Formats: sequence, C-alpha cells, structure tokens
Amino acid sequence: MQVKKHYDFNIEDSLERIKSYMTDSIDAESVSKVPTEDEMTYGNGYYVKCCAVFVDIRDSSLLTYEETKKNVSKIYRSFVSEITAVMQSLQQCKHINIVGDCVSGIFDAQNLSKDILEVFLMVARIHSVIRLLNNQLSLYDLPNIKVGIGVDYGNTLVVKAGYQGSGLDDLVWMGRVVNHAAHLGNSANKENKPIILCSNNFYNALGDVQCNQYNVGTVYCKSFLEEQLGKDRGGDFYIVYPSLHID
Repeated sequence: MQVKKHYDFNIEDSLERIKSYMTDSIDAESVSKVPTEDEMTYGNGYYVKCCAVFVDIRDSSLLTYEETKKNVSKIYRSFVSEITAVMQSLQQCKHINIVGDCVSGIFDAQNLSKDILEVFLMVARIHSVIRLLNNQLSLYDLPNIKVGIGVDYGNTLVVKAGYQGSGLDDLVWMGRVVNHAAHLGNSANKENKPIILCSNNFYNALGDVQCNQYNVGTVYCKSFLEEQLGKDRGGDFYIVYPSLHID
C-alpha cells in the first residue's frame, strides 16, 4: 500500500486504539466463497475455504553480489511480473501479495474438484514460467534463480486491518493454511526436497493426477512422492510447451 498522507503519532491515542481493538466484538462468519474487499469492514471477518500458494526465490541474497547487482531489477521484475500474471489469470484468484522475493496468492475453492485442479494447473504454469525465465536469463548471461513453491488448502480467517481513516488498510489472511503454505514455500527446493511442496489436505482434495493434454499444453508430473514428507507431499510438475522448448 502506498503512503499518500502523513499523520502525527500520539502514544495516548495509540493506547486508545489498542483498547478498542481488544474490546470490539468481531463478527466472523463462515462463508462459501472468498469475500470481496467491499464486503470487509474493521468490525467483521470471514472464515472461508481457500488455497494459499507461496512462491519464494531461494538464496536471493546471492543476487546482491556486486557483479550481479546492476541486473537484480531485471530478474526481480521478470519474476514478480510473470508469477503475478499467472496467478491473476485464474478466476479463483482473490488476493495477491508481494513481499521481497516472495509472491503469494489466495484462491477460492468453493467448487472443490474444479478449483483445486485449476490451482494445480496454475502451479504447473508457474514452474513452467520459472523454467522459461531461467532459459532467458542464461541467454543474457544472468544468474538463474531457484524457487520453492508451497501450497495448502483449508479454512482460513480473513479480516481487514490498517489505520482506520488513513486509507492504509489491507486484507489479512490468518490461520494454519496460510502459515503452512508459507512454511512449505520456504522449505521447498532445499536439502533435496522437491521444488513443489503441498499439504496432504491439498493432495487428497486433488485426487489422482494424470499427465493430460489441456488447452495450454501437457502437464508433466514427475510424481508426488509416494511417501509423505511428514504431513506433506512433494512433486515436480510443469506444463510442456514444445514451441517454447519447455520440455
């Protein structure tokens, strides 16, 4: 959120605001679909079934070395732009957040079988974009990037938070689903773990996945691991685009 106006800060006023947050009753109801921002106020909240997807760049500190520093903006702009484009292409996408080297999204999952499959295909597209980006980075003699992708599905709580009246506010997604997806994204593609880690909830909701021909290409799925990684599953899947030499 961009800061367009500044206000004086007063510690006594801050105490009064905190007290009001502590004593306010929050009306949080369960709903079948992700609410719009217009439906959110500072006094309500919603429990909703959704998917959370986090895409993290691994070892991003390496991109700040002196010899690559001048090109970091090219890498980050390409990464953020295209991951955002893939997420935004889904009708199920309701919220995108960009923090540093991580892009995350919240996706509606009210139509379980259809929506979960669409998120799966989207994650495959994201991995395809990373392969395409690395191909282009190599052509321009720039360092390749590694990413970890985390996915979870289940109930989460969404509330509106910010400084009331300032115009600075945003939706905040809380609970195990978002936290776990962020953890999976941070753990993926490290210590021989797969590039994509998903929760067992997402895996079970997805069901059996085959290498099928879709209107965007063929999904190549090396496999979800047959053995769970603790409570999670892992895999390496992407969409084959022969014309772009992604295979």
